[in-house]
Amino acid sequence: MGSGEEDGSHGGVGAGVMVMVSMFGLWGGRGGSFEEKGSKWFYEVGELSNSFTTHIYTYRTTVDKKREVSIAIGFGFLMGLWEAFLNWLRSFFFKQEMELSLIGLQNAGKTSLVNVIATGGYSEDMIPTVGFNMRKVTKGNVTIKMWDLGGQPRFRSMWERYCRAVSAIVYVVDAADQDNLPVARGELHDLLSKPSLSGIPLLVLGNKTDKPEALTKQALTDEMDLNGIPDREVCCFMISCKNSSNIDTVIDWLVKHSKVKN
Repeated sequence: MGSGEEDGSHGGVGAGVMVMVSMFGLWGGRGGSFEEKGSKWFYEVGELSNSFTTHIYTYRTTVDKKREVSIAIGFGFLMGLWEAFLNWLRSFFFKQEMELSLIGLQNAGKTSLVNVIATGGYSEDMIPTVGFNMRKVTKGNVTIKMWDLGGQPRFRSMWERYCRAVSAIVYVVDAADQDNLPVARGELHDLLSKPSLSGIPLLVLGNKTDKPEALTKQALTDEMDLNGIPDREVCCFMISCKNSSNIDTVIDWLVKHSKVKN
């Protein structure tokens, strides 16, 4: 098959031949007056001309649309490459940082999570956090400042103070301790009702999925009534600090919520 341009030229030649044949038939044929033949000839030539013009217009319109689509696709691809290049360049010249608070009931695994993120190590013999601990961890060009807050009842009153103006609130839940889930849910919703914490993204982590009695993600979402939390981003992951399961996903989420350091 020929190209579109060849088809267009062939269409023009074909139209010319048809006009010449029409002339020969009208002027050289028998029957009819000179005026009748001339009128019929001009009518047929006009129809051929309109048909040929419509063909050319349709062809050009089709070509123009294809070109527009090709240009749009090419432009989108180039913009994607440019954005990726800028992000790569920023990683060398711009440091990012985030500050987050890890909260949750005692023995949920908050300190274990900090250690796994920082060193990749896990220990069964963790001492419960008294008050709070602070630790900085660097991942790539992102520095994460983590406040590990005690989960005992006497320390929960200070959660709100340490959650103000952070990049994200990380709420750790023992997904295998179903007896304490109502308490965990109540503490979380009470904390988020504070006006000072409005709009801060929330990451809920269901820890200890290595245990057979651990809830599924959907069951934990329902038990914690996460769908009933308005006016903020809410995300939930199931993890196991003991097996380092899904920890990379948590780190990726944290990095994406970091901010460029001024």
